[in-house]
Amino acid sequence: MTDPMDAPRSIEQLNPDVPSTPTHRVLLAFILAAACCLRLWHLNWDLPRVYEEAYPFGVAWKFWNWGHPGCDFNPHVFNYAALSFYIQFFVQLVHYGIGHLAGAYPTIEAYRLAYQSDPTLFFLLARGVSVVFDLGSIVLTYFIARRLTTPSIALCSSALLAMNPLHIREAHLVNVDTPLTFFVMLSLYVIVCRLYSTPSAKWYMLAGVSIGCAAATKYTGAVLLPILILAHCLRWQSIREALRSLRSPHLIISIALSGFVFILLNPYILLSFREFKERFSFIYFNVIEYGHLGVVSSESTLGFYLTKTLPASLGLPFAIVAAMSICYLIARRKREHLLLIVLPLLYLSIAATWAYRADRYILPLLPLLSIIGCLGLESAWGFLSRRLPELLPSSGGYFNTAKAAIALVVGVTILAPITSEVYRYQRTHERPDTRTVAQEWI
Repeated sequence: MTDPMDAPRSIEQLNPDVPSTPTHRVLLAFILAAACCLRLWHLNWDLPRVYEEAYPFGVAWKFWNWGHPGCDFNPHVFNYAALSFYIQFFVQLVHYGIGHLAGAYPTIEAYRLAYQSDPTLFFLLARGVSVVFDLGSIVLTYFIARRLTTPSIALCSSALLAMNPLHIREAHLVNVDTPLTFFVMLSLYVIVCRLYSTPSAKWYMLAGVSIGCAAATKYTGAVLLPILILAHCLRWQSIREALRSLRSPHLIISIALSGFVFILLNPYILLSFREFKERFSFIYFNVIEYGHLGVVSSESTLGFYLTKTLPASLGLPFAIVAAMSICYLIARRKREHLLLIVLPLLYLSIAATWAYRADRYILPLLPLLSIIGCLGLESAWGFLSRRLPELLPSSGGYFNTAKAAIALVVGVTILAPITSEVYRYQRTHERPDTRTVAQEWI
């Protein structure tokens, strides 16, 4: 059998693992602090009223099996994979344990009554889980970009993600897409930044575990398996060698391990298979074929994401930059960069076949598009820096003035729509919720 560690070493080498400079560490800390503030700001929106779907919290709350002995960890609903449910239950368990030791919740019944009386703290903790996972995605974006590109691109892409309107909005909710984004980025870090350059058994196993966690959070996380296989195959110089390498025990074990982790974290798919099959069939019909109320039948799903969601999330100028950067990176055919491009293209191709559409579905793509867009911008800036001396005299400060002016215009053009959208979103939480107003009218 072909072992991936026997692959030829003439492939592109990634940036070495050099320690971050103090300046980089300070800037990353500042980016994370700003991201944290933007996500904690208005985290208590509309509480103690709860208008959000909060599906993971609701399912986890039922695990307590109120009024009956013991807990029931069967989700009984299979709209989503169950890992986010169990994470929320763990947070609730810790909350109860600390409250019990402090005397706030003498019994489990007191814990339940406290929720019924005022769910504010319960939902703040549940939303805090989304904040933590979102901050983790920013950190992983930095390390992936730093490993594949340059420290400046790493800082810029993580900063753009820190102030991404869609990421900020979803971090204010209890959902499955924010944890999914974290596990997708963790999987890509292991696959693209580690396994691709150092194909040891350890990284193949960690890739399987991280992919399993992504799929165990949301079924669409399984789309990472083709990325794993592609990264494995790209290490070889010919298609024939790549096809032969598919028999590698490391790859087979990694794929099998991802399936094992998925089932381990979703045991009731097997233990309650009939229930799962019925529910999953309904999901397939609803998501793939029927859609939801409000879907404009004359508009394609792909058009919805390309013309509405992505421009609103990235800002129209940067969305255009990211699209052009994808074309540029495809033309360059640098293998590790192709691994970054494949996931957004594959994910969008799959989502385009669904009748159901929602902005949050593309959340895992935004960190990658931030990296890709920044990489394209740096390449364009390098080209411009080489051409400007031919167009402008180097004396008299014209060259430096022109560079500074261009950088300022580009920066303002990209950041203005993003900051405007973030400000608009945060302002919505300062006004009375229309649902509350309607309830008061009724």
